Amino acid sequence: MLAAPPKRRRVQTVALRLSPLIALAAFVIALRHTITGTRQCRCSAAAAGGGKAPPKLPPGDGPGGHDLKQARAAAAAAAAPDRPGKKPAGAAHGIPHILHRIYVADPQDKQRANFTYPIGHEAWLQSCAYMHSRRSGWQMMVWDWDNVHALICNHYPWFMPFFRDNATKMVEKSDLARYAVLHRVGGLYLDSDMECWRESSDMLEGFDLVAQSTNEHEGTTNAVIAARPGLKVFHRALQLVQTRVGKNNETLDVIERTANGLFAAALQSVGVVRGPKGLFQTDSFIDGAVYHLYRSGTWFHPCQWWEVECRRHFYTQRIAGIADMRKLVGWHRMVGSWMGGKQDGIGIVNATAEFCRDATHVRGNGKVGGWVAPNRGKRRRQLQAEGGGQQPAG
Repeated sequence: MLAAPPKRRRVQTVALRLSPLIALAAFVIALRHTITGTRQCRCSAAAAGGGKAPPKLPPGDGPGGHDLKQARAAAAAAAAPDRPGKKPAGAAHGIPHILHRIYVADPQDKQRANFTYPIGHEAWLQSCAYMHSRRSGWQMMVWDWDNVHALICNHYPWFMPFFRDNATKMVEKSDLARYAVLHRVGGLYLDSDMECWRESSDMLEGFDLVAQSTNEHEGTTNAVIAARPGLKVFHRALQLVQTRVGKNNETLDVIERTANGLFAAALQSVGVVRGPKGLFQTDSFIDGAVYHLYRSGTWFHPCQWWEVECRRHFYTQRIAGIADMRKLVGWHRMVGSWMGGKQDGIGIVNATAEFCRDATHVRGNGKVGGWVAPNRGKRRRQLQAEGGGQQPAG
């Protein structure tokens, strides 16, 4: 038998010595790819709660007995992958007594990463926590950046590419997150500029979805929605947003693309009828679920945003303690802190100026602010003449 040439033997020896190194390098590359993918999708056990339900803890020392750490842990548990034997979303009957708070801030945004809510909203947030307290049977969930991403990644992976790449504004991510949260968990979602005057469960009884009817143009709002889990209207919203464009394929504004316009379109797509004057019918029975939209003047909408005299009358009744609260739970302040120049949370409906007629206030950034509907143009020109600077677009 002929021996291999010396050169060939050297090649075989080198190959044998390198084989373990090549295998190790392949393993490291594969592991790195796996870790990177997990980070991009934010589905790690730390971000998603590891699939374990938070322990039953005593009431916290926050407003209404809620504790923010517990509320975040509860949201993380809801965002985690399903455990074997867990009931799917939609198995529950009735609207769960869960109060949802959502605030998503990009960790890469140094200006707002550690920001929570506008300081001007603090009293309103507390009012809703007190009225929907642990003692009265309510739980709170807080959905931050990690919890929202874990929820989408674990339960709506088909939607993650759009959510990550196409919902470029944080307000758009917040809009879309509430649809996913309500589809997955159910409960009561409130914007941070909602003021609560009493507990709301009596106005949720007997319904599977409760929303607020507003006006002929918008039809409804996504600022306050209560629902049982699993309703297809929220799944439909996540589908519709991926195809919503304006005339000539231009990008829609936020209100139409992800907020009120999208929610209205989703309601119509599942069969909720919108009348010739633009208002949705009050009650609809769809696929075994009862959809109810409270008219303006009830629930969280005592007056239209342009009805200054209506609000002034209502302020007076509230101060005197004679306001009829049988069909009212609170008031949507309509601050619009997501709009440019309004991040301090003092905004659209300037109650002080309206009630005191000639009073004004100063925004957190030092400029006179807050326009009073409906004389936006007049108010803006007056402030410009006085050197007050540009007003945010109304």
